[in-house]
Amino acid sequence: MTIFDMSELYFEYKASTVKNIEKEKRRFTIHLTKAIGHVKLHNFSEKDALQLQENLKINLAVASVRHLLVTLNAMYKYVISKKLYSGDIPTANIQHEQLNNIRERYLTLDDIKKLLEVCKNTNYEIYLFVKLSLSTGGRVGTIATIRSMDIKPNNNSLILSEHKNNDTYTGFYNDELKELLHDRILDLPSSTSTIIKLARSSITYKLGSIMDVLFNQDIACDDRKNRVVPHTIKHTFTSQLAIAGIPTFIVYQELIYLNQFHDSSLFLGWLSFYALHIKLEM
Repeated sequence: MTIFDMSELYFEYKASTVKNIEKEKRRFTIHLTKAIGHVKLHNFSEKDALQLQENLKINLAVASVRHLLVTLNAMYKYVISKKLYSGDIPTANIQHEQLNNIRERYLTLDDIKKLLEVCKNTNYEIYLFVKLSLSTGGRVGTIATIRSMDIKPNNNSLILSEHKNNDTYTGFYNDELKELLHDRILDLPSSTSTIIKLARSSITYKLGSIMDVLFNQDIACDDRKNRVVPHTIKHTFTSQLAIAGIPTFIVYQELIYLNQFHDSSLFLGWLSFYALHIKLEM
């Protein structure tokens, strides 16, 4: 059995449980199939795995290299569990480079006003996205998939899908955003139409370009801590709540719950409700 054969069996097995399995398969095909797909399982050694790691580091980020090698490790474990292979796992003892993906940058209220002003004057779809994200703490994918039917104007709420965790939560918005949403809903052809008329990739690209001009002129491209990117809005949501006076002990308790049960939907819904009632300048 070759590594390619093993990957086909593994992805077939994972197809019913992994949401983005095609994305995972495509990633594996692009970066590993040509390099090692032809190699027999018993011929791929720990030394080969270490060399593969070094080769991948040339063009890929640390997180991507780790992900590919962890996936390869899982494949070996799968074929062993099915008694299709009985040798060693060459990736078992690989030491992965430590990640430091913590983003420290958030937008100040002046930054927010500047961003909203530019977005409003250049791209209304991005403007509406930023308003929604600042009000709910939603990720790009979450905001991009809000439908007309998800908006509940009677209590200024909306249903959001947290795709990363395959869950939903309720967000809240102020009266200013309520008017914007009302006008947008009237302009949509059906209740299943998305509020934002741009695909997720377009939102990321267009908003990222605006942020680069406004905030990233003197910041290195690989400075993840300080560069402003679309995900910064999610970080800004919680940071501005803390600055505005959200009780620290409550945040602490909620974060403990989050770490134990990974229920970010409950946490975000709660924070969004709090954001509405302390009337942040967003």
